[in-house]
Amino acid sequence: MGRAKSNMELIKKETLRNRTFQQKNNTLKKKIHELATLCDVKAALIVYGPRKDTLQDHPLEPEIWPQNSDHVRELINQYKGLSPEDRKTRTSLLSHFFNEKIKKAQQALTKQRNDNVKSKYPTWHSRLDSLKEDDLRKNVVSLDNVIGNAKAKLKQMKANNMHRANQMLLLQQQQQQ
Repeated sequence: MGRAKSNMELIKKETLRNRTFQQKNNTLKKKIHELATLCDVKAALIVYGPRKDTLQDHPLEPEIWPQNSDHVRELINQYKGLSPEDRKTRTSLLSHFFNEKIKKAQQALTKQRNDNVKSKYPTWHSRLDSLKEDDLRKNVVSLDNVIGNAKAKLKQMKANNMHRANQMLLLQQQQQQ
C-alpha cells in the first residue's frame, strides 16, 4: 500500500523542520550507502544543513558521507579531472530531469489523445478486413453515391430555406407598406 504524498513546502516550525531534516538526511545517507554497496560504485554525499544560528554570516560546515573527507575530495578531484564532455555526460541537472519528465508526460498525453480519437472516431471496421478488393471497390462506389445524394439533399434544403427566407422578407415588406 502506498504512502500519502507529502506536501512540498517549507515547514514553519523550526524544531519540526530540524527533526525532519535529520530524518531525511539519515535516510539519504542510508540510500547512498546502499547504492555504493549494492552497485559497487564510488559515491559521496555533501549536505549543508539548516543554520543553527541565523546571526552568523559564514556558511556552516557541511556534513559529508563517507566520514573520510579524503575519499570525498578524491571523488571531487576525479570529477574535476574529467574532460568537459565527460563531465557533461556524468552530470544530471535538476532542470534536465524535469524537462525529461515533462517531455515524457507530453508524449504520454499525445498518445492517450490519439488513442481516444481512434476509439471515438474509428476509421476502419474489422469486418472490412475479410472483404475482397472487388467488394471494397463496390463499397467505395456505394459510399460515393450516398455522399453525393447527401450533398444534393443538403443543397436542396439550403435552396428551400433561401426561398422561404425570401418569401418571408417579401411578406414583411408588403405588411410595412
